[in-house]
Amino acid sequence: MRRILNLLFLQFQTVLALKKYMALIIFMGIFLGAVNPQMITFSGALFIMATCYSTAFYEEKSKVNYLIYSLPVKPKEYILSRYIFVAINTMIATIISSVLYTGLISLNIVTINEIGSLRSLIYTMIAIGVFMMAILIPLELILGFEKGRIAIVFLAVFPMVFSTELMKYLPNINFGILIVKVLVVLCIFTLILASYFITSNIYDKKDI
Repeated sequence: MRRILNLLFLQFQTVLALKKYMALIIFMGIFLGAVNPQMITFSGALFIMATCYSTAFYEEKSKVNYLIYSLPVKPKEYILSRYIFVAINTMIATIISSVLYTGLISLNIVTINEIGSLRSLIYTMIAIGVFMMAILIPLELILGFEKGRIAIVFLAVFPMVFSTELMKYLPNINFGILIVKVLVVLCIFTLILASYFITSNIYDKKDI
């Protein structure tokens, strides 16, 4: 557990090293959401994209694969730390978007009917986080930026493009029914677990 926490600390150190860039991303997301409330999902989506993409890019440039294989750290622990890292940043992004949403509603800049409910916003952020964990992380770890640059860039931007539409259609799903909640949670859990185990097995055999 300590090794995973140290790996998480290492990844957040990378984010702190990019504090000016991250501050710009957060400001840009909040600005877009404030100017055009229909784009409120961008405030959180930009943060998730920046943390997932930028940290992975800088880690690859710093040859983190050689570091992981030279330390008393199992590749599976490193990959697990990446998934936890994205999960934490998804929570942070959800908080950022929720605060902006609450501020816009409180100041009567926009109404709930115009941009949807806070619940829909939270579900959208979770959906983006799950997408990043299940799809983007495996590509970053397995292909790397040299081989998969185009695909990784496309997939990093993809959730932001459709986040507004996703927020519109999510309310059509009745999450109030217990069986629906259970099925959604099971699907998410299964998808992330499958992604993690597949990525771990391939990464463990990866030629660095």
